Amino acid sequence: MRVLFVSVSLGLAALSLNGCGDDDSGVGSPAPKGGSGGSMAGRTGRGGSGGTTSTGGRTESAGRDSSSAGEQTTGGAAGETNAGTPGTCEGFSQRLIDCSLIDKPIECASGGSDPSAPCYYGCYEAAACGALTDYYCNSATNSVEDCLTACDTFPCGDGSTVPSFYTCDGSEDCGNGADEQGCVTAQVFHCTSGETVDGINRCDGYDQCSDGSDEAGCPELTCPQPTAPTPGAACGDAAANLETCHILPSGGMTGCLDRTEYRACAVECWAKGSCTDVVGYFCGGTTDGAAVQACIDACDAVSDEFPCKTGGQNVPGNYVCDAVSDCDDGSDEADCMFACATGSQNVSLSVTCDGVSDCDDGSDETGCQAECSGAR
Repeated sequence: MRVLFVSVSLGLAALSLNGCGDDDSGVGSPAPKGGSGGSMAGRTGRGGSGGTTSTGGRTESAGRDSSSAGEQTTGGAAGETNAGTPGTCEGFSQRLIDCSLIDKPIECASGGSDPSAPCYYGCYEAAACGALTDYYCNSATNSVEDCLTACDTFPCGDGSTVPSFYTCDGSEDCGNGADEQGCVTAQVFHCTSGETVDGINRCDGYDQCSDGSDEAGCPELTCPQPTAPTPGAACGDAAANLETCHILPSGGMTGCLDRTEYRACAVECWAKGSCTDVVGYFCGGTTDGAAVQACIDACDAVSDEFPCKTGGQNVPGNYVCDAVSDCDDGSDEADCMFACATGSQNVSLSVTCDGVSDCDDGSDETGCQAECSGAR
């Protein structure tokens, strides 16, 4: 995938955005064909905080137009007014803001451009917010990707085409020279330290200034954050169902954790399953619990990231209640103590159901597995 620099790098691993052009040196870019000249537009990479899914409309695949240089047809979702319309860096920036995907506008004025850029920008402007969110936040291969792929071919306007990365490389590849028209070189960026760097490197995710000022104040990708389930709610529902099905006589599931969307979803599958299905899942017998397993497999669509209480930080679900604080605010280890059945003793949930009794009464090792002898 080529990298479309349009003025900022959205986070680590991110979508490299800088001005309105591309110097063809981005990750995944085709090797330069040769020559020098203006910056060359491509498409953005994508990145950001994962672990969430998002729904929304899908744009249609792009078509092509050969009426004039740079006027390539881009696809859009039904109802989008600018489907098939070349876009601009400013329009791209505004679309990401409208879809709540970046926290500030892109610095379009600082970058270069080339005749292939409007096609790429048009893809983003025409896309539904749901499709853009999936593309940037979930690395989805969807209609946004399809539209951008179509833009990788540049129509010369005389019926012929060339690869888009041939535009503004200092060599005319179209018979009419359209691939070298409308080239704008990115402005020089003045570092706070006094150095200067190519403006195309502004907000590309890498420090070119010795003081890092070329990466200061850049927009950040703002992907939807996972929802923190109510601790214990799903586990309580599941325990009640398993007790009804006579495979959890103690009435409690020791060590059950439901602190992420995925884990709460999976545990709810135990709560919602019929006794035949949950007994089959845990104990085998007349069924293999396929319905419960299918329910759990469907939970792969949601996040197993734990949203820390403050700071917008997320940590993997298996880091929660492991006796090590991974959230800066320590919220992944909050409410992680197990109250032993007798006395006032408490032990960490991280040591429950590990085959070693930490409670004096051994209650941290009860309710750890299904008891199939009385299942029905």
